[in-house]
Amino acid sequence: MRRTLIPIVVAAVLLAATALVDGLATASALLRSESQASEVAEAKARELEQTVLLHGAAVDGLTAYIRSHDRDWAAIEGSFDEFSSSIADSTGAVKSVQIVDRSRIELVYPIEGNEKAVGLNLFDDDRRRQLLQGSVASGATTLEGPFDLVQGGRGLAIRRPVFSEGGDLWGFAAVIVDWDEMVRDSGMDDSLGDFQFVVRGTDQSVIIGEQPVGRTVRRSVKLTWLPTPWVVEVAPVAGWPKDSDVGPLIWLFGAALAILAALYVRSLLARPEELQAERLRAIEELSSIERSHRTLFEATPVAIQREDHSRVEARIAELRAGGVVDVREYLLQHPDELAAILSEIVIRDINPAAQDLSRRLGLPDHSRTLEDRLNERSVESLLSSVMAVADGRLISQHTASDLDENGDPVELVVRWHAAGVDGAPDYANVYVALQDVTELTVARQRLEATLESQNGFIASISHELRTPLTAVLGFSHELRNDSMMYDEPELEEFRELVEHHAVEMSHIIEDLLVWSRSDIGEVTINFEPFDIGRLVERTLRSLPGNPARLAEALPNIDVMADPVRVRQILRNLITNAVRYGGQDVFVAVRDTQDDVRIEVHDSGPEIPPEKAGSIFLPYQRLESQRTMPSSIGLGLAISRVLAELQDGSLSLERTASTNAFILTLRKARRRGHLMPALREPEVVALSH
Repeated sequence: MRRTLIPIVVAAVLLAATALVDGLATASALLRSESQASEVAEAKARELEQTVLLHGAAVDGLTAYIRSHDRDWAAIEGSFDEFSSSIADSTGAVKSVQIVDRSRIELVYPIEGNEKAVGLNLFDDDRRRQLLQGSVASGATTLEGPFDLVQGGRGLAIRRPVFSEGGDLWGFAAVIVDWDEMVRDSGMDDSLGDFQFVVRGTDQSVIIGEQPVGRTVRRSVKLTWLPTPWVVEVAPVAGWPKDSDVGPLIWLFGAALAILAALYVRSLLARPEELQAERLRAIEELSSIERSHRTLFEATPVAIQREDHSRVEARIAELRAGGVVDVREYLLQHPDELAAILSEIVIRDINPAAQDLSRRLGLPDHSRTLEDRLNERSVESLLSSVMAVADGRLISQHTASDLDENGDPVELVVRWHAAGVDGAPDYANVYVALQDVTELTVARQRLEATLESQNGFIASISHELRTPLTAVLGFSHELRNDSMMYDEPELEEFRELVEHHAVEMSHIIEDLLVWSRSDIGEVTINFEPFDIGRLVERTLRSLPGNPARLAEALPNIDVMADPVRVRQILRNLITNAVRYGGQDVFVAVRDTQDDVRIEVHDSGPEIPPEKAGSIFLPYQRLESQRTMPSSIGLGLAISRVLAELQDGSLSLERTASTNAFILTLRKARRRGHLMPALREPEVVALSH
């Protein structure tokens, strides 16, 4: 018996250590695969989201077209086909453009192939009627589909309610998108290489792709038009990694070592007494192996401790004999009983990495049982170890959260592995590895925050460009097709509105160009002397609607800066003051000893001092501004950076009754009657 048991124990200990190392390698491979799948799912969700939003903009344009004709059916029918043709040409996958009289489809473009849709009552379908009634109640755009069309094929319906001047339902503006063509145009049918994906609709049915086998990574398609979000699911084609690339090598080495050690020990035990000296030498060699194992145990950077759970089985058996069915729930409700069981679990060994981790978590150095480590944060983790014994498992893995000595959160992955003898677990030798995954968790959270910020930025750009573009299209259509219906003052007002919205888009694109150059690390500054008073005056005259006034006469002062960038800063400051400040906006230029201060004042409410710094950060707005028309949130951030690149500054001050944005620039120094030579353009790295 002794000759058989000892070699088995030696082999079991070595195989347990091998399984622990292999488990760590497999977990790392799984984390990498999950991260790649998350990136693929996120990208696919955003592609589908942007494609649907593009067609939603067509519905907004159709709604504006109906309103511009005062909801007059005769006027609408006159140019419906021409306007609908422009919508179909601009979006690509449009199957038909429809105008609905209350609930009955009256106008359809193109009529060819869509004859069956004319006269269709949308409220005849109970599900569609409930969806559209909800849209009427909220006034919001609604999305239906994909569904089978009466004219054949599958489509996606985007509808927006139109109301009469009295607030009653006039009808709906609708665009029917060819579902299969939209999927192809958005690239949703492209191959993902090592990954497969599926898109589920609002009822969780598959609308794109084929269902992957097994577990998937899920990302939602964020469309407010949907009652329940669509979901993109991604999984590896070959399945999630169950083994690491080096797993076979780890097991080959571990198994070979275990077999050799077991055979060696068995051969020593089989020798006769006269070979005692040789046996002693063998024992020394075994001790050398144990020392090597000890060296590996102590040198590994992973926190590992060996625990003795052998007494836990008896305590669990006593509880079950006493009528306890759900051991986990019982121990949660009886913390004293849990503490008593944990006092039976002895920490036999702990490596230096585990000692360092214990000190980080503020655990007592002298703790020899798990009871010493019991607190509110560790209950779930310690209970998982107890339940591994209660369930008769050899391997267990769970996560744990704790706080370090500074009060910062620490995230851990706990891998629990018991040695096995003759197929039965040996709970006297349980190896527990604690891997600190705090950095990975923080990195994942930062990635999610970055993606969220980028999504918000893209949505803001889409809204900011779509709003003036829709207006330009609508008014341009009126000027081109219906100019005879308006008198000259009205036509002049239309032209001014087209110019205003075109200038607004130009300003947005200008800011985006500067910010895009910052992403590659360079912005060009062309220094030259110029009269700041004349530049301020020209800038104010160039802004539509005279949004700001001069507080006083402008002085004749030359500054050394880039006039194009200074004009961009002034335009951003005045636009910001008009949008978020009070009704009174004025500009002043003041001469100081060494510098020139250009002040943009508005009579709006005071900005709290603790918020004054954050408004210069990209994508930031105050809470009080979130109900106002949205912007891309780059104006003040770009303005401050451009000011600093010209050796100036941009700050916010509060006067007795106004908020004042102060742009400070250097004067252009004179020598006698000569201005200094112009500086060469500087390409300046822009950090953010």
